[in-house]
Amino acid sequence: MGANIVGRARMALIKIYWSQKGRLVLRGEGALSGPRARFYGIPIVTRTAGSTIRVGSDVVFCSDSRYTALGVSKPVILRTLLSGASIEIGDEVGMSGTTICSALSIVIGDRCLFGADTTIADTDFHPLEAAGRRHARMPEPNSTDRIVIGDDVFIGYGSLVLKGVTIGSGSVVGARSVVTKDVPPNSIVAGSPARIVSQL
Repeated sequence: MGANIVGRARMALIKIYWSQKGRLVLRGEGALSGPRARFYGIPIVTRTAGSTIRVGSDVVFCSDSRYTALGVSKPVILRTLLSGASIEIGDEVGMSGTTICSALSIVIGDRCLFGADTTIADTDFHPLEAAGRRHARMPEPNSTDRIVIGDDVFIGYGSLVLKGVTIGSGSVVGARSVVTKDVPPNSIVAGSPARIVSQL
C-alpha cells in the first residue's frame, strides 16, 4: 500500500511539472494560450518570427503514451514555418501526439478530437519538381492552401490532413485516412484518399 501511495504522489508531482513546463513552452514561443490547458508530457512548440499560435481554453496536450489508449509515437508538435503563418486552436480540443504544421493558416474549431499520431500540414514542404528538390526552399504558400477544421470534428488515429482542405463541423475521419479534399459537415470519411462512406 505504501508503494502505491508513493507512486501516486510521484505521478501527481510529475503532472504538476508537466503543467508548469507546458505553459512555459507555449509562453516561451510567444504562443497565446487560454486557461485550464492540461498537459500529459511536454509538447514541442516552434513559432517562426512574425507568425502566430493561438490556443483556446481547456485544451488537452497528450504527449505521453501512458495517458492515451493507443499510445503516441511522439509529443504534440505545434509549428509555424514562415512569417505570417498562423495556427488557431479552439476551446476544449484534445490532441494526442498530434502534429500541426503551418506555412500559411490552420484553423481548428471547438471540441475537436485528434486521435493518436494525426498530422495536419498546409504545405508540401518541398517543391514538386525533381531538380534541386532536396536543397530548395519551401514553396511559397498559396491562399488555397489554408486548412479549416470545423467544430466537433473527430480525426482518427494516424490520419493525415493535407493542404487546402476544409472539414465541416461534426464530421469523422476514419483511422489512417489521408484527407485531400473538402469534407462536408456531418460526414464520415475514410481511406487514402479519404472518401465519404456515410452521413451522420
